[in-house]
Amino acid sequence: MLLYHFNFGFPLMTEETTVTFPSRRVAPREAETPLEGYQGWQPPEPGHQERVYLHEDLETDPAGWAAASIFNPAFPLPGGPAPLTVQLRWNTATLPSHVQWRMPGAGTHVLGIEPTNTHVRGRAAARADGSLVWLDPGDSTTCELELTVRAGRP
Repeated sequence: MLLYHFNFGFPLMTEETTVTFPSRRVAPREAETPLEGYQGWQPPEPGHQERVYLHEDLETDPAGWAAASIFNPAFPLPGGPAPLTVQLRWNTATLPSHVQWRMPGAGTHVLGIEPTNTHVRGRAAARADGSLVWLDPGDSTTCELELTVRAGRP
């Protein structure tokens, strides 16, 4: 089971920030977690509880890469606020799913983007649903990820 956890916070994450995910299907990890708002951001909120979303059936480019983008229209730079885009791309051949950890709580104001080869329900659940990935002795696998930060719009 492999999950890459990338955290993004202030000053990238503000109320004006938008997030684009490559998923055709999104579901909250817990049934009581609301789905609305998973693509935006909000000011820090005291007492806010984490929200975890499972992203599946990812849209990819012809080479099999999926991408999530974070766009801040007024990122604070030395010359004044400017549009900034952060993009995380990964190869879905070895990382076919994506988990989103959303925690805009006061003191922990963070978005986690997590390309993964499994889900976050644990090994027993992955074994039961057939998604547990095994490597035999001597086997190996290579995972490819790319992080890009650039001025401007996505």
